[in-house]
Amino acid sequence: IDVTQRAGRMAAPYFADGGAAGEADPEAEAVAELQAQVALLDYPLDDGFLTKDTLLRYLRARSGNVKATVKMLAATVKWRCDTLRELNAAGPAPDVAVPRLSMASCRFCTAQLGFHPMRQVGFDTTGRPILYVAFAQATNYWFKVADAQAHLVPVLENAAITMTESNSSQFVWIIDYTGFGLGSCNPMQSSVSIRMLQNHYPERLARAICINAPWGFSGFWGAVSAFMDERTKKKVTFCSSEAALRDECVKFASAEMVEWLCTEQRLNKKSPMPPSQKAFWTPPDPAGEHDPRGEATFVQRYIDTFAGPAEPLGQFYPHPNIQQTMTPLGDAAADSAVTKSAAGPDAPATHSHAAAEANTAVASPSLAAASVTPE
Repeated sequence: IDVTQRAGRMAAPYFADGGAAGEADPEAEAVAELQAQVALLDYPLDDGFLTKDTLLRYLRARSGNVKATVKMLAATVKWRCDTLRELNAAGPAPDVAVPRLSMASCRFCTAQLGFHPMRQVGFDTTGRPILYVAFAQATNYWFKVADAQAHLVPVLENAAITMTESNSSQFVWIIDYTGFGLGSCNPMQSSVSIRMLQNHYPERLARAICINAPWGFSGFWGAVSAFMDERTKKKVTFCSSEAALRDECVKFASAEMVEWLCTEQRLNKKSPMPPSQKAFWTPPDPAGEHDPRGEATFVQRYIDTFAGPAEPLGQFYPHPNIQQTMTPLGDAAADSAVTKSAAGPDAPATHSHAAAEANTAVASPSLAAASVTPE
């Protein structure tokens, strides 16, 4: 059933708010129809995924076509179950399992501190989560396809948890290309991430801002953008200076958030990078300095109050390395990582995929504590 034909009109790519006086709302009718069909799907996970907001996002991603939306949702339901199973099996503690994607710990980060620097750092003025990643902060310099799902999925799932307080449904993504090098040029990995976002997190991206892209980046961008649809491409903005970044961010972020982003990217460009910046998962020392974990109000609300794993829905899980610093074992590992960061990129035993796969000495305490017995 194509709702766009039934309604006769739609404010592309979204439905109109409603019909004229006395007319039914075509979007509401479509959602009701979707709810009846989705109820027939076999979705065993208790993670609050199949909400009205989810149905609306998928419906809009398929331009109101209910049949296509059901097909897309069915594919995502299967993908979510398969992905959770895979993340559990390949995780830092394969003998235990977590019941939700938001609780999964990236096995690469738990094995090697700072392997992935992507994390949530705050919100825009409408309550949309702001995700930030800087290549210069990564302790890994060669990225592969396996990385994308292991880290990106839990980040997106936890960002969605923070959306509920502001009733938002999208996120902002800031990508700092400082430190971007040959090992980062993996269009295949990028294509996997893009397809995952488009197929299983539709209508989530509000805007993306790319900053400090290096000379010659256009070739890589050309290869990556080929996997994007036109609507997604229009959401991407490039900023080549701090002034341009500030001008762009004031459109959607508070003064405090803008200042955090500008300071963060400025410190990440320093050579050598301050050890406290490289170890982005640790609180500032001395207190009161710039906190690479995130903007102050976000840190106070979602990081300082994190008391460990919890079963109820709505529990936010910070970056796995931030969780590790909240235990004695994590503090010792973080101190070691800071020392190695200060020693430079050639410090021993840090920058290989093999180490991330094999070294599980720094196992995730959150994963172990939150584990449940597999069915």
